Amino acid sequence: MRIMARMGVLAIVISFGAAPLAWAGEGKKEGRKDKQEAASAAPAGDAAAKEPKADKADKPDKADKVEKKPDGTKASAGKTLSEAEEKEVGGDENELNILARELALSDAQKSEVGKEFERYRAKQLELNASPEKSPNEKLLKGPQRRALRAGLDKWIKGHVSPGQAQKYEAYANKRKKELYDEQVNNRVAKMAESLKLGGNEQSRLRTVYDTNLRDVQNAADALYAAPADKKPELEEQLEEKRAKMKSTVEGLLKPEQLETYRKLEDS
Repeated sequence: MRIMARMGVLAIVISFGAAPLAWAGEGKKEGRKDKQEAASAAPAGDAAAKEPKADKADKPDKADKVEKKPDGTKASAGKTLSEAEEKEVGGDENELNILARELALSDAQKSEVGKEFERYRAKQLELNASPEKSPNEKLLKGPQRRALRAGLDKWIKGHVSPGQAQKYEAYANKRKKELYDEQVNNRVAKMAESLKLGGNEQSRLRTVYDTNLRDVQNAADALYAAPADKKPELEEQLEEKRAKMKSTVEGLLKPEQLETYRKLEDS
């Protein structure tokens, strides 16, 4: 009897002792199961984290860039400047930093020039967005941009010291020359690509533009600034200078190149 009683107690102990072991085993299984589920869910999370960014088509285009006007309002989309116009216009943060270095502007001067740059660029954006009802209106946007820049140059020279004004004059003259040279090079490059011009042909063409383009620009500037009674005469002079440059270029071209050139001029 004692033996049977002892065996019963032992069975009870084993029974109760096995339960925690079973529960611990179940806990381990659940832990492994949770880890497996987390591991299986991880790739989906990674895929979501690594989801490709929106295509460029979904991003705002450069033409939709918004710029603030001096009064705090924003210019509407479509008023931005082309890359070539940006270089001609200037008045951006990059130029401000160049002037601060070249003219040794104080913090107060740099702040004032920066504010004038903002006003100047707002005018340029407004001009760029204005409608072009005729070829002449399109042509005269160049003189208007240059006139606005001349006004900015005058303002800067009037708001810095005499020594700084002298440095700015040298800077402005260098900038004008570089812009002109780039305009000539761009015209030659466009013609060379469209007409398949060789090296000697490009060199002769560059000489023609280098000699005549400034005359055309000066005539356009004079027409823009002239009073109404003088405009008809100056418009004729501008057309004469443009016709002279065009005729000189045509004299350098082969017959099969003329048609393409005339289409380029008319575009």
